[in-house]
Amino acid sequence: HPLDGSARFAADHLGIPVFNAGDGKHEHPTQTLLDLFTIREHLGRLSEFDLAIAGDLKYGRTAHSLAIALTKFEGVRLHLFSHPALALPDSILKLVCDRGVEVVSHEEIEQAAFATDILYQTRIQKERMPDQSEFEKAKEMSEFTLEMLERTRPGFGLMHPLPIDKTAPSISPAIDGHPKAIYKVQAG
Repeated sequence: HPLDGSARFAADHLGIPVFNAGDGKHEHPTQTLLDLFTIREHLGRLSEFDLAIAGDLKYGRTAHSLAIALTKFEGVRLHLFSHPALALPDSILKLVCDRGVEVVSHEEIEQAAFATDILYQTRIQKERMPDQSEFEKAKEMSEFTLEMLERTRPGFGLMHPLPIDKTAPSISPAIDGHPKAIYKVQAG
C-alpha cells in the first residue's frame, strides 16, 4: 500500500492477522523473506557474514526491512553506503545497533563491496528526492560496475530487490548474467 503505516492501521482495525507486504516508505517484509532465503541459499548460512546495503537507505523500504531482519542472526555485520541525503533513518540505525549488530559506514560503494560477502544494491528513488541535482549525484556515486564486481571476494553475491531502473541503473547492465550477480535468482 502506498501510505506509510497502512499495514498497522489495517491490523489495528480489522481484528485479524495482517501480513505487511509493504507500506509506503516504511517496510517491505515479504521482500525480506525472499532476501533471507537467497542469502541462505548463496552463503549456506544466515550467521557470521558481512552484508552491505547500498543506494537509497532513507526511502528504500526493502533496506529498512532487511536491516531489521538481520538483527535476528548471530555475527552479522551490516555495512552501509549511500549519498549523505539518503542515509538510513536514525530510528532504524538505533534499533539495529541496540540489538547488537555491528554497523560500518563507507564513503564509497567499492569499500562496502570489497568488505562484504553480499552487497544489497537498491535503486535511487528519483520520485522521492526533492532536489534533482542531488539525485544526479546520488545516482552517479551509487552505480555498481562490472569492474567493481570482478574485484570482490570469492563467493560474493550481488543482490537487488528489482526492478533496476534502466534510465538510472544502480547496477551496470554488463553485470547481468555474471555468476556473482544473484539478483535474478533472488527474484525467481
